[in-house]
This record gives sequence, C-alpha cells and structure tokens, in this order.
Amino acid sequence: MGSLATALSAGWTGSPCRQPYRIKPATLATNLLRTGDLVTNAVVGSRFGLALAWVVVVGVIGICLYAQMAGRVAAVSGRATFEIIRERLGPRMAAANLGASFFINLMTVTAEIGGVALALQLATDVGPLLWVPVAAFAIWIVIWRVRFPSWRTSPVCWA
Repeated sequence: MGSLATALSAGWTGSPCRQPYRIKPATLATNLLRTGDLVTNAVVGSRFGLALAWVVVVGVIGICLYAQMAGRVAAVSGRATFEIIRERLGPRMAAANLGASFFINLMTVTAEIGGVALALQLATDVGPLLWVPVAAFAIWIVIWRVRFPSWRTSPVCWA
C-alpha cells in the first residue's frame, strides 16, 4: 500500500483497472521509436517487402499490453510481476516467465546492436559485421556507466 499512497500523493487519481485496453501514447512511442528497431525494420522491409509487417504489429501490440499489465500489477501491489507469479502460480511458471523475459531482453539488445551496426554501415560504407563489436562495446559502456535518471531525461535516449 505504500507505493499506492505515494502514487496518490503524487497526483495520480485514476483506478489502475478503469480502462484496461487503453494504451498510452508514451508506451506506444517507447516501443515503436527505437533507433535499432527502426534501422532493423527498414533493412528487413527492403529484403522481404511487407511480408513480415504483421510480425511488427503483433510484437508491438503484445509488448504494449504486457508493459501496461505489468505496470498496473506493480503499481497496485507494490511488488514485481515475477514475485506475484511465483507466489500464485508456482516456481515452474515463474521460471518460464523469467526465461521468456530474459529471451525477450536478449533479442532486444541484439536488435539494438544490429540496428546501430547497420546505421554505422549506412554512414560509412564499412560492412555491418565490422561494426557489431563496436556497437556492442558502446552499448555495454552505456548500460554499465550511465545512471538510469540520465537515461530517462536524455533526448538522445528518447528515440
């Protein structure tokens, strides 16, 4: 209840379950406007045309719905989604959830590295495989050295 009281004192007035299917523009923009995803989608689109456009639509809808659901569960209960799944559905389902979450994060980082490498290839005419280690090292430095509040407020990380 402490986090709910904090949210209420910060000006939050709505019920977390009043509009269950409403996706906020910030959530949609966060999931659509990533530099690596834009470049990767452009390259895949140039190779396969619109044959794989449905994958982007399904992925964006799924990730937006999961982000909304997990955020609401965490806001109302004050606990992580993984912790609640482990408590209510058991350790096997929690391990499956943790494994799927890890796999999605790994795919996201891979897409970001590939997107940065492809963007650098377009800018320099050097093959993307030569840029992958550079992009991976740069992303590793950002992840380990930049503090989260500066990520949140940096215009560079909004895209």
